[in-house]
Amino acid sequence: MTGVVTGGQTFVLASFVISAAVLIGLAIWTIQKLSASKKKLAMLEKRSETSD
Repeated sequence: MTGVVTGGQTFVLASFVISAAVLIGLAIWTIQKLSASKKKLAMLEKRSETSD
Protein backbone atom coordinates (compact mmCIF):
# COMPACT_ATOMS: atom_id res chain seq x y z
CA MET A 1 0.00 0.00 0.00
CA THR A 2 1.42 3.31 -1.08
CA GLY A 3 -1.29 5.54 0.33
CA VAL A 4 -2.20 6.78 -3.15
CA VAL A 5 -5.93 7.12 -3.74
CA THR A 6 -6.96 5.80 -7.12
CA GLY A 7 -10.37 6.36 -8.65
CA GLY A 8 -10.95 9.52 -6.65
CA GLN A 9 -12.39 11.37 -9.61
CA THR A 10 -14.84 8.53 -10.25
CA PHE A 11 -15.92 8.62 -6.62
CA VAL A 12 -16.50 12.38 -6.72
CA LEU A 13 -18.47 12.09 -9.97
CA ALA A 14 -20.57 9.26 -8.52
CA SER A 15 -21.25 11.35 -5.41
CA PHE A 16 -22.46 14.26 -7.54
CA VAL A 17 -24.72 11.96 -9.59
CA ILE A 18 -26.21 10.39 -6.47
CA SER A 19 -26.74 13.81 -4.87
CA ALA A 20 -28.42 15.11 -8.02
CA ALA A 21 -30.71 12.07 -8.16
CA VAL A 22 -31.70 12.52 -4.50
CA LEU A 23 -32.39 16.24 -4.96
CA ILE A 24 -34.44 15.63 -8.11
CA GLY A 25 -36.42 12.94 -6.30
CA LEU A 26 -37.01 15.29 -3.37
CA ALA A 27 -38.19 18.05 -5.72
CA ILE A 28 -40.62 15.68 -7.47
CA TRP A 29 -41.95 14.41 -4.13
CA THR A 30 -42.40 17.98 -2.86
CA ILE A 31 -44.25 19.06 -6.00
CA GLN A 32 -46.57 16.04 -5.74
CA LYS A 33 -47.31 16.72 -2.06
CA LEU A 34 -47.95 20.41 -2.78
CA SER A 35 -50.30 19.54 -5.63
CA ALA A 36 -52.21 17.05 -3.48
CA SER A 37 -52.48 19.59 -0.66
CA LYS A 38 -53.82 22.25 -3.01
CA LYS A 39 -56.44 19.84 -4.35
CA LYS A 40 -57.48 18.86 -0.83
CA LEU A 41 -57.71 22.51 0.25
CA ALA A 42 -59.81 23.38 -2.81
CA MET A 43 -62.13 20.46 -2.07
CA LEU A 44 -62.53 21.51 1.58
CA GLU A 45 -63.15 25.13 0.63
CA LYS A 46 -65.77 24.06 -1.90
CA ARG A 47 -67.42 21.82 0.69
CA SER A 48 -67.53 24.65 3.25
CA GLU A 49 -69.07 27.04 0.69
CA THR A 50 -71.86 24.60 -0.14
CA SER A 51 -72.66 23.93 3.53
CA ASP A 52 -73.16 27.64 4.30
